[in-house]
Amino acid sequence: MSDEAKSAVIVGASSGVGRALAGALAARGWKLVLSARDRRDLDAVAADLNLRFNVACEPLPVDLSNCDFAGETFCEQCVSALGEIDALFYVAGAIDDHDDGSTDDETTLKLAQVNYVSAVKTLGAFAKLFEQCGRGTLVGFSSIAAAVPRRQNVVYSSAKAGLETYLRGLRHRFADIPVLVQGYALGYVDTAMAYGKKLLLPAVSPDAVANEVVRNLNRDIGIKYYPSYWRLITLALRLLPWFIYKRLRF
Repeated sequence: MSDEAKSAVIVGASSGVGRALAGALAARGWKLVLSARDRRDLDAVAADLNLRFNVACEPLPVDLSNCDFAGETFCEQCVSALGEIDALFYVAGAIDDHDDGSTDDETTLKLAQVNYVSAVKTLGAFAKLFEQCGRGTLVGFSSIAAAVPRRQNVVYSSAKAGLETYLRGLRHRFADIPVLVQGYALGYVDTAMAYGKKLLLPAVSPDAVANEVVRNLNRDIGIKYYPSYWRLITLALRLLPWFIYKRLRF
């Protein structure tokens, strides 16, 4: 199937990696459903992509922090907009500067909801759809924070670790049918989430991440660290004795 005949849903499409991914796919002729919370941001992204690439881009706002978010309903709306769907990308994420493991209930619930619960609801609904269709690609986005939890972003890290485990289990479930399940454990990316933070290494651009994702779309990569050197770095950090690890400030 040519790229011009393909379609995808991007959850978290209004900024950062999601927006870059939307641009990379639109440039290849993909039809898209673009989802995020703010309708105005989505309308602007969709209009820009339609103008530049003459592709169909349907904005579909959704509040992933809402406990009533229904993955199956969202999936049905995407099918109504696109017909057949070839890929789902769950890029959305949420962080909080006060996420030290003792935040208030509202913040904790929001972080868990966006980074894990709504992710699993969405991926699970599309997994069912792709299983029925006999094909499709599911892509979830995690973080190096899942492998090396620390005093900052405690709930975020644990939610991303849960998402990685979910993706691994889903990949095993679909091992014998042509439904690909991929995950990206991202290092530092030059987005608003990294702005003003003290970083161990330079941040990569959202466009670089998007190009890597598109390049690997037909590959059974499992969980991939990007940039790849983070696999070795996180392994080294996990092997550090506790009396050293507890002194780290990053």
